[in-house]
Amino acid sequence: MTLSFAPALGLTLPRPVFTAVQIAAVPVISILMILGGRAATFAALVTLLLWSSIQSLRMSNHVWLALFGVLVFAFSTPAEHVVEARMLLGYLYVAAGVFKCNSEFLLSDRSLARGMVNRQASSFHVRAPKLFVALSPAAVVLGELGAGVMLLLNYRLDIAFLVCAGLHLAFSILGNAHFALIALAFWYEALGGSQSFTELLNSNAALLVTVIVIGGLSGYVIGNHTLHGSRIKGGLADALLVGIYCAAAVLVWKSAATSTPREGEWSAGAVVVLAAFSLNFVLLFLGLKGEWAFAMFSNVRPYGKAKILGIAPRWRTTYFRVEWDGDFPKPVSDALPRHVMAQVKDRRNVVSGPVAHELGMTSEKFSTGLRLIPQKYDEVADGFVDLQDSEVKLKRGPIWVAPIISRDPEAAHKG
Repeated sequence: MTLSFAPALGLTLPRPVFTAVQIAAVPVISILMILGGRAATFAALVTLLLWSSIQSLRMSNHVWLALFGVLVFAFSTPAEHVVEARMLLGYLYVAAGVFKCNSEFLLSDRSLARGMVNRQASSFHVRAPKLFVALSPAAVVLGELGAGVMLLLNYRLDIAFLVCAGLHLAFSILGNAHFALIALAFWYEALGGSQSFTELLNSNAALLVTVIVIGGLSGYVIGNHTLHGSRIKGGLADALLVGIYCAAAVLVWKSAATSTPREGEWSAGAVVVLAAFSLNFVLLFLGLKGEWAFAMFSNVRPYGKAKILGIAPRWRTTYFRVEWDGDFPKPVSDALPRHVMAQVKDRRNVVSGPVAHELGMTSEKFSTGLRLIPQKYDEVADGFVDLQDSEVKLKRGPIWVAPIISRDPEAAHKG
């Protein structure tokens, strides 16, 4: 099975090199950061950038968050990290909240917030209270916007942290603990804690073990019931991450509460964070970029129904319908990752240009005759239709918008 498919930033490596980077990158980065020094830090940054660039199909929001934060931190001082982290987290929550200010998320039955609440309740064979379900989207938006503004203004960060820690705990139980753990690392800097994690671990070992056990068991009972069913191994792995998240949240809180907070200093890095993320924000409204834009779980998708603050993004990308005769070609099926194959074979989906290019190359390699038909979104037909007499060329490149989406503009999209 091909391990690399449609790299997020368009960087294709030979399979042996790709495999080596995937396996060795994280340990190498960890060792280099422990060694310290300018040369080691630079090598770690290059390795992290390379590893991030070759992620298949999508660069996850938490990978982008970590990559950008590390790049900024590498060229600034610890005092400057405090303000940079506040700006980074402040933008993250404000953007996530603003993108959710659309009728699809706030008012429709297709709201991902409502869907998660109902799905969680039904897994326990109970019905969530209607008022709770109705208010859940607004509660998420208010929490994210409120915490984001507090961070940007450096006001009552203790309250902002507690709100966000609760939101991240909920998402962790639902299987998104990776993002939560990375966010906590930036919260440690944003709160200006002066105690090192080593000191905190040594002085709170018993408490942390207790938190990991209780948090992990709770996460297993709730999350495994919902997501995995009988997949005990997968449930235990997610439960362990939930427990670790709970322990890390306690450490971040105690670091800020039991020591004199570091005073933050403004720097060029903080300005870069605001400028880069402002551009990131604008590009989504222009319809030029929807991936790793922190629009996750907002119901915002290319050519969808969501209008952010009443404004519909002007999507410009061309999607492609995949066609074939008879059974789907087995050589192509064997060459693609399973999760990609399942979506491609579903005729209800369309694929973006870079994904279509990769499919075309694979089809040509095995002479299987896949047909990639360019689509346009027709507002009258309220859906995708074939783009007649089109000579759209397939190009490899960065994946700026959702790589695979449903043909139905009302279909829920997690982002």
